[in-house]
Amino acid sequence: MAPSASRKRSFILSEGKRPGTDDPQRTYVIFGMPRGGTTMVAGVAALLGLDIGQDLPRNLEDPAFNLDVQHGTYETKLASIRRTIAWRNTEQLVWGWKFPNAARYLPKLADDIANPHLIIVFRDFPAESYRMHDHKGGSIEDLLGTYIRRLRQIKEVIALYKCPKMFLSYEKCIAEPDHFIDELRAFLGTTPPGPEAHAQIKAFMNPGSYKDLGAFT
Repeated sequence: MAPSASRKRSFILSEGKRPGTDDPQRTYVIFGMPRGGTTMVAGVAALLGLDIGQDLPRNLEDPAFNLDVQHGTYETKLASIRRTIAWRNTEQLVWGWKFPNAARYLPKLADDIANPHLIIVFRDFPAESYRMHDHKGGSIEDLLGTYIRRLRQIKEVIALYKCPKMFLSYEKCIAEPDHFIDELRAFLGTTPPGPEAHAQIKAFMNPGSYKDLGAFT
């Protein structure tokens, strides 16, 4: 028996408000589990036409939204992010950013983000724990504790933000790249890529090390 369309989906849209791709102003936030595939998703979103920032590092994290590279207290960093959001809103109607740990500050920004659309990326725990161990080390108990803590933070964001949400399985995105690309493009409301651009996006998705996004445009 052929798999149903619902079983093939790499995402689930939240109940309630549907994606507002006809709305003139939209802000996309890409986040999820650390070492969980957010860079791949952000890169595909950018190649599909979403502006996620300029002159980004290979992990595609805009320093303006990255708590780990900013200086000062948490409140100082949060104030800086608010100023950046306000400035970006005046510069562009549709834009976004990627920061895996954005759930750490999103509850504080609910009133600042214009028409938020959330893209939340998950990865199965064994695969993610291998990546986290290679990056920081630690016991399986410590890694599981971090995983659960991140899930709780994400749950808080999901409960607070009554907006369109896209839940992605990294594994299913990689297994069904054509389907993932089509569905993400629909969520973003961008123009479908031509055959050559579509092939370049699939090439960018190939697992491995961080890639230079400019090499695929």
